[in-house]
Formats: sequence, C-alpha cells, structure tokens
Amino acid sequence: MGNTINRTKLEATVPIAQISIKLLTYQPIQSNAAKTPNLDTYPKSVGSKLFKIPIVTPWLCGTLLKNSKSDLMCTTKDVEDLKDYLASESNISKYDVSKQRFRRPTLTKRSEFEQFQRQQEQEIVRILDTEKFPHKTLSNITHRYLKATLKQLDSKLVASPFSIIITYIKRQRKPELVTNIVLPQLEEAYSINQNRSAFSRILIYTILEKYGEIKIKFIDTFIRHQLSPSILRRNPSIKLPDGIPTVPGVDRAHKLSLQLAVQLWKQIYGHDLAYNNVKDQFREALAMSSNIYHTCHHTNRVLHVKFDKEIIDALQKPRPESACLTPGAKMRLRQIIDVLSKLEQHSEVMKDFSKRSVGLLKRLK
Repeated sequence: MGNTINRTKLEATVPIAQISIKLLTYQPIQSNAAKTPNLDTYPKSVGSKLFKIPIVTPWLCGTLLKNSKSDLMCTTKDVEDLKDYLASESNISKYDVSKQRFRRPTLTKRSEFEQFQRQQEQEIVRILDTEKFPHKTLSNITHRYLKATLKQLDSKLVASPFSIIITYIKRQRKPELVTNIVLPQLEEAYSINQNRSAFSRILIYTILEKYGEIKIKFIDTFIRHQLSPSILRRNPSIKLPDGIPTVPGVDRAHKLSLQLAVQLWKQIYGHDLAYNNVKDQFREALAMSSNIYHTCHHTNRVLHVKFDKEIIDALQKPRPESACLTPGAKMRLRQIIDVLSKLEQHSEVMKDFSKRSVGLLKRLK
C-alpha cells in the first residue's frame, strides 16, 4: 500500500488517522434522502428477534483508522466510498437473538444489542494495544464475534481451503480503506488472541509469574545483601506533614550520616549484611525528617565528614574509652546520640540498632 492509497493524484488527500467516526456516520437529510443508500432498512429491526446490524460499525472502523500509521494518506473519494459501504446492504448482517448465540437472553431491544456489540468492539481495540494490555485475551463471545466478522469480510485467515474459491467468485469489491487498513488490524487482533489463548502459553506465563513471586520472597527471606552508603541513600520525603523541604542556599544533611550508620552496623553485628526487608526499614528510618536538618554547605560537606571520620576511627580502636575526640566531634556525637533515641521508634530493627549504637557511642564521650 505504501504511504498512500489514493488512486488519482489530482484529488485532495487526507490523513487516514484523522478520519473521524462522525464523518463515517450517515446523517439522513429529508431533501436528499434518495442519495442515502438503504436507510429504510438500516438500522431498523425486522421481527422481534431478528436484527439487521452492521458488520463493521462506523465506531470500530473509525477507531481502527485512527490507530493506523500517521503518515498514511487517502483521497476524499476513498472516504466517501467507505462511508457509502458502511451504510449499504453489503455491510449488513442478520442476527437471530432467539438462538442465543451470544448467551445474552436479555437482549430484547436494539439498544441493548448495540451496547453489547460496542463492548465487543472495545475488547478488540484493547487487545491491539500491546503496550497497555500485553496479556489481554478476548472473551469467548468476542472471539466468535471477531471470527464471524472476518468471515463476512472475506478474510483468508479464517477461511477454509475449500471456501476460498467460492469466496473469490462471490466476493464483492470493498473500499480500499477496509481491505488495506481495517481488515489487517482485525486479522492482527485475531492472531494476537490465538497466540495468547493457547493453553501452553497461558500455563508458561502463569508458572513464570509464580516463579518470580517465589524468587522475590526467597531472596527477601534467606539472602542477605551488603550495606553501603549508596544503597541506603534515599531522598527525604517532602510530601509528609513533617517533611523537610529544600531551601535555597543550604543543604539537607543527615544527623546520623549513612557512612557512620554502616560502620555502626558492622561494629554491632560483626558484618555489613542485611536482608532486603531489614535493609528497606534501615534505609527508610535514615530518611525520616527527625534525621534530616538544614545546614550550610561547608558544614555538611566538610565538617560532618571530618567529625564522622574521627568517630569511626575511635570506634575501630581496641579501647574506645581511650579515644580523644575534638570538641567538634564531641558535639557531633551528642547530635547523633540524640537522634538515635528518636529513630528507635521507627521499627523493631531500628529499636535494636539504636539502643546498641547509643551504648557504643556513649563510651566515646
């Protein structure tokens, strides 16, 4: 088809994706009724249980055209041919509701049938959106409806080898927008549903999904990961009522720094490993507003680093009691001990960690 389906280059072209549903719907005009094809038989019902309905509705056709490639063009005559086809007898099919082929015995009114048909068409449109609905499958009723529609449009995808010759002989010429745009998308929806509906594929997907859930639970329960300042880093929440917002000219600094928190963990438990759920609680507690405050850039980037290094070096000595901290480090130490008493209220993990950390740090005073 290329980038255009226009037959005459002199005719005006319109983007296929911009053809509206309203444009494809016939609006009967009394003064020009003779020009409107077969409006006396469409969409009226014939009999209490037999309905004449369109094979392809303007809504489905317009939606599929809108989802086509944006660079595809057609002529105004193509649009008029499609509009005439949608309102013609060639696009009419009779459905006997009394046979309950749709398993909807409550469909006694035409409005109810049209609403049910729209629901089926919406299912077909959704399954074509593979990004938003990557695992969607059609219901059995919609699958049969789509298959019947493809047969009425003379699709080779659902035709038997023996019916192709008969269909070719009896086939009527359809608008190019139907054969080149609408029909391929309906066939694609049918193929997608066939592939996703296969029992083996559903079984494999279910197994993989359950395997992923079990794997995550196993890792969270039995596998420990190494703690580091980069893993514990988290932007403090400013959406909470007590959140700490950013202020121009100053930094948001941790009272208990991430580096010191990791060193305390090693000192207390003898390693720097933690399970995922423990790591998440630790990380969340260190980002609480009680552990965050505003200070100048020099204090945060220079003095805090210097004083924390003094505290870490003192903790690593054989006898922490003999460590000699500078006045600045002692002031920093009091700040950390004070915030640890608040962090222990976060969870059981932090309660144990905070109490043990306070015991270690008080020996450095």
